[in-house]
Amino acid sequence: MTYGITQYVHTRSLSEATDHLTRHLGSLQTLKVLEAGCGSVSYLNLDQCYVVGIDISREQLDRNPLLNERVHGDLHTYENAGWTDYFDLIVCWCVIEHLHDPGSVIAKLARWTRPGGRIVLAFPNPQSLRGVVTKYTPLGFHRFIKGIVRPRHARSYFRKHTFKTYMRRDVRLNRVADRLRAGSCDTDLLLSYETPEGTFLKKYVPPRIVDAVSSWFLGELRGFLSPAAEGLILVSNRHAMPVPDSGAP
Repeated sequence: MTYGITQYVHTRSLSEATDHLTRHLGSLQTLKVLEAGCGSVSYLNLDQCYVVGIDISREQLDRNPLLNERVHGDLHTYENAGWTDYFDLIVCWCVIEHLHDPGSVIAKLARWTRPGGRIVLAFPNPQSLRGVVTKYTPLGFHRFIKGIVRPRHARSYFRKHTFKTYMRRDVRLNRVADRLRAGSCDTDLLLSYETPEGTFLKKYVPPRIVDAVSSWFLGELRGFLSPAAEGLILVSNRHAMPVPDSGAP
C-alpha cells in the first residue's frame, strides 16, 4: 500500500523534515507562490519568490512581511479564475486540519497549480496517538500540554494559532492522496516527523509502549508509516491538465 507515493522518509523532528524538504525542492527563485492559509510566517525560504498569501485572518496577513499580495478570504469559498493553472508552488502548512471541508480545498489547490508546478501540504497525522488526542480534546487541554512541553513557545503559539481543529476524515493520508491524484498530482515525497509532545511522552512512558499504542491508531497505515509519524508533509507534482468532464452520465 503506497498511496501513489514515490518516496517516504521519517525524520526525528520538524526541523529535520523541513531540511529534507528544502533539499528536495531545490532552488525556489523567481517562482509564483501561493501560501494558502499563510498565517504570519512561512516555513520555507521564499524571499526571492513572488508570494501571494490568502488567510481568513486579516491580522495574520498584516503581520506577514513575506507577502507581495495579501488576500483576505476563506479557502472554502474564495474563487479567482485568474488563479487557475497559475502558481508554480502552493504551500498549505498546518491548515487543512482546521477546515470544515478539506477535500474540496485540496481539489481547489490542485486546480490553482500550473502543470509542472508543485504543492506542499503539511498537516498532523489524524491516525496517530497525538492526532486522536488533538481531535477529541478541547483547546484548553492543548494549551495545558503545550505549556508543559514547550513553555517558552506556548503563549506565542496560542496567540497565533487559535482556530478550531476539526481533523475531518478527509485529512487522513489515503484521502488526501486520492484528492491529489484526482487533480492530476503525483506525490513524489512523503515526510513524517515526531513532534515534541511525542518525544516528551517517551521520557516518562517506555517508547515501545508508546509506539505500540501509536501503531494501533495507524490502522491500515500500519507497516507503511512509522509509529512516530505524528506530522506529515507531502510534496506533489501536477503532471497534466485534468480531463474535462464530458457531461455524459
